[in-house]
Amino acid sequence: MSDPKITSVKIIPSQKGKLEKEHLQFNKLCNSIEKLQGEIESAQIKYQNILDYYLLNYRPGLLTFSEYQFEMIELLDRRSQEIKLSKRQNEILGFTISQIFDEAIGLIQPDEKCIEIFNRWNPDHTFNERLEYEKEEMKEDLSSLIWETLGLDIDPDEIDDSEESMKNLEEKVKEHIDQHNSRFTSGKKSKKATDKIQLQKTKEELKEKSIRKIYLALAKILHPDAHMNEEEKLEREQVMKQVNIANENKDFYTLLKLEIEWMNKNQESLADNYTLKLYIEVLNDQISDLRQKKQFIKMDPRWHEINIWLNYTEKNAKYRIDYDKMMQERKLKLHAAQLNELKNVSNPRHFIIAMIKEFEPAYSAQSDFGFW
Repeated sequence: MSDPKITSVKIIPSQKGKLEKEHLQFNKLCNSIEKLQGEIESAQIKYQNILDYYLLNYRPGLLTFSEYQFEMIELLDRRSQEIKLSKRQNEILGFTISQIFDEAIGLIQPDEKCIEIFNRWNPDHTFNERLEYEKEEMKEDLSSLIWETLGLDIDPDEIDDSEESMKNLEEKVKEHIDQHNSRFTSGKKSKKATDKIQLQKTKEELKEKSIRKIYLALAKILHPDAHMNEEEKLEREQVMKQVNIANENKDFYTLLKLEIEWMNKNQESLADNYTLKLYIEVLNDQISDLRQKKQFIKMDPRWHEINIWLNYTEKNAKYRIDYDKMMQERKLKLHAAQLNELKNVSNPRHFIIAMIKEFEPAYSAQSDFGFW
């Protein structure tokens, strides 16, 4: 059974009356919230559809590419032992294996044999050391981000991927924010500042009371009656699920929608102008939250692999994926041919020297900057 349709939140004038300024403002804010919620939902559906299309059509090729790269590493290691290389050529070949390795580990973890080959060719940059370096770099980045955004100094050594460490970090950030906010709520204040603080407290109290009041009223009216038929009971259970979720999330707006749908109070529940003004403040806060959610929706880790296509329409994103897949297939054919050549050529010297020359400029550039 599908979820029941929820009526939009809207104050409707009586037959002879007309809407006041606050009523119009309330309706406008509710329309803005519905629009933002729709835009967020549409974006999430669009991104999920692009992700599904990517996983079905493009990602399998990436997995195949990674498998080819690991196979290339094993072949370069084995067949390079059949020829004599200079010290510099061996260094560049080690760098080449390292670069191919980096390209391959994005989606597939290397087996023990590949790790052993990598470590043998890169004794100064072993696989575990590289993982540790990347881990430390991520901790430094997180520490810097917290400092830049919150002004909170966190020691990177105190950060790890354990649940306890993340919990401690969250507590420190929350404590820092609370201390920051307390500076604006303590000490002597002007009348304007005091009134603003009091208004904020009143808004929060009203929001809590309103959420509780609406929740209890809906819970009472939606409680299934023994004399109801099965279809009506199921309908009420479905709506009650939405009520419970909205209550847990302190979602004032959704509870208002459900109240109007199932209690049909409309303007009667918002007749007090003072209460209506505070409702307007609460809805303004919700709009700010939704705008922030919309702004950061692309940063969701779920969309990491498809980030380059998110700015396109869904149709154009799929077109770009199809085009990239076509280019990927050409690349895979080239790699398959290279693997076949290195496997079967009687003397691999020409192939390996050509690859060394291909990677030599990058090796020289990194050596000049001390990265290799």
